[in-house]
Amino acid sequence: MSNSSVGVSAPFIEAVDESESNNDSDNDPPYQPGQPTTPRSRWAARVEHNTPPQNILNQDGTASDAAKTRLTQRSHHGKICSVTFSVRSLECAYILRRATRGDELTTLEYAWGVKLGTLNLDTTQNMMWLSPHLHCWFDSGDWALLPPEDDLKKIRDTSFNQLTLPNKTKFTAVCNRSIRSYDFVHFTETTEPILRADEPGSVNYTMHPPPFESLSPVHSHINPYFAICNVALKDEKHHPKLVGREPGQYATLTTEQLGRVRLCRTIYALWVMQASEAVGAAKALSANKSRSNHPSAHSSTSRRSNPERQAKRKRNDSQDNPGPTSTGGNPTRRGGVKSSALDNSPCTPEEFVNEDGLDLRVNDFNSMEEPYWNKVRGWITNLASAECPRDSGIGRFEGTMSGRVPQADAQVS
Repeated sequence: MSNSSVGVSAPFIEAVDESESNNDSDNDPPYQPGQPTTPRSRWAARVEHNTPPQNILNQDGTASDAAKTRLTQRSHHGKICSVTFSVRSLECAYILRRATRGDELTTLEYAWGVKLGTLNLDTTQNMMWLSPHLHCWFDSGDWALLPPEDDLKKIRDTSFNQLTLPNKTKFTAVCNRSIRSYDFVHFTETTEPILRADEPGSVNYTMHPPPFESLSPVHSHINPYFAICNVALKDEKHHPKLVGREPGQYATLTTEQLGRVRLCRTIYALWVMQASEAVGAAKALSANKSRSNHPSAHSSTSRRSNPERQAKRKRNDSQDNPGPTSTGGNPTRRGGVKSSALDNSPCTPEEFVNEDGLDLRVNDFNSMEEPYWNKVRGWITNLASAECPRDSGIGRFEGTMSGRVPQADAQVS
């Protein structure tokens, strides 16, 4: 590691590079102008006040000026690269890609306690400023920001405890807005170092060689929920199947970091296994809206304009409002209070985690007497037979992580 002093004389540049060529890579829509990204159902298109038009049909492929302004205001150091502290040629990077499909967003909305059709990918909790080369490598899956372990455990416990609940605690109430310390984790081996200012605005720079152990944590405003998706999908890309005695190793990560990466993947699996329930909730919402829009379903009073409601609908980017919020519904089911289904389960969620290694930590893989997801399947089956005999929902366990959850006969670790 060596130090060098560099004068900073370039002006503060506001432009975002949109010159990338069209391709079929995993890059965000800013590299694919005009590409339809996340087509939503017609009822979802009515909530453009919360979900920007780019999330429905991308027109210009860039974040709005208003979104960029909010991002600068929310960022820990303002408009500056989150990793290198550079102020030149910055680009707006998305943690959860704007190209995420509509059905995937619906599942996340359901699992995160968000009103269906309103998850705003242009919230500043899903964006950060990056230098062009780091943005390119980020979108390519080379690196990610790894959330703190305490947040991951809290999210895991909340997601598990509320797995069978229709009304879940909203993600912004579980992890409210704050500046958190994220580890810079590089999944691919490289020989190129990272040059970082010793502090924002400093003319002194330090060269950090790979695997970047000397790079201090990145202090960021992004929400761990979005970061978990980003880490899990990148880990799945590099290691689609986790098999063998030491599955899915990275030469660039410590054992502790690998444990957190796999914990992100486990949490993400808990979310996406609720796809069938999310579809059912979306259909029910659509049916309710259709009935409410039928002329016979309205009295003259109910058809009158509600100024307060209209004002709420016009609020822009409601997910950028600070402080925790709830999803409404039954208040007794907030905060992980167990339902009758969980009360009748053979063991508590905490005991289940301790017994079966829900964390998917590397050291726990070999201690399992049977595949991990087979136990999850059995647990859900017991709940389903006791609570919901008509629809056990076991079908959601079929397929790989790409189809959301590993098959029961696969040796998942």
